[in-house]
Amino acid sequence: MRDRNEDAIIEKVSIREVLDSRGNPTVEVDVRTRKGFGRCAAPSGASTGKHEVVAVPRTGLEGAVDNFRRNVIPKLEGHDSSNQEAVDRFLHELDGTENFAELGGNLAVATSLATAKAAASSLEMPLYRYIEVQKDFEMPHPFGNVIGGGRHAIGGTDIQEFMSVSFGPTVKDSIFANALVHKKVKELLVKMRPRDSIGKGDEGAWVAKIDNHLAMDILSEACDEVSDDVNFTCAPALDMAASELYPLIEASGVEPFASPGWEVMAAGSARPHRTAGTSTFSRTFLNAFNKISWPFL
Repeated sequence: MRDRNEDAIIEKVSIREVLDSRGNPTVEVDVRTRKGFGRCAAPSGASTGKHEVVAVPRTGLEGAVDNFRRNVIPKLEGHDSSNQEAVDRFLHELDGTENFAELGGNLAVATSLATAKAAASSLEMPLYRYIEVQKDFEMPHPFGNVIGGGRHAIGGTDIQEFMSVSFGPTVKDSIFANALVHKKVKELLVKMRPRDSIGKGDEGAWVAKIDNHLAMDILSEACDEVSDDVNFTCAPALDMAASELYPLIEASGVEPFASPGWEVMAAGSARPHRTAGTSTFSRTFLNAFNKISWPFL
């Protein structure tokens, strides 16, 4: 059993209802320790995966907050915030379900992250440094949301997010490269659709009246051009949001990827495969796919 960090013992927890970036109700949790403080508001997405935890239980947000105040806070106070695994395990055990159907995933996420922030504050560290000393992590490659559709941008593509992922020598270089891809895509959209209105979705991706195939062509071209400019790879990536997309495919009977070079899979995602007469779109996708395969679902 690890020693308790007395400076990181949770002394007070509070919760409140707030609005997220889309104006929807969510929760914010404060965790105070003897020498630290952490706060986190739970985010919520526009689309939901079939296997995601339950964001808010059947009782609704007010009922979940009331339950949290009566049954979670008294038991959470006194825990060592620097023992993150123990705190998260406690939340799971208290909930008693596999998908946080009783407490609500939003409340669990806000509590867990607020606890981590409080622990870092107690040790007088920024959160990123605190996480680093807990375990040997590597920084992930950043993704940029470039062309939007699905539930993020009504009127756009069927696929929810066409993204870029850059592999620069530093995280900063990669982020700036993703921003260049974003700008390049706008230039290409204006050039190809000079009379169309081009807007932005609720996460900043471009929204235009184009299909999935043309969107991937444009993204691939933008990634190739930016890769040449920055001298490292910028590759296309997709967030299919298949749980949202596939029911539409089943209902309509239309396969949005039914073109040479594509195979529609049961999960509602798509993957390229080589066929005779592969289209320009498929070739650009395959070129990107050969560069880096893991971002594709």
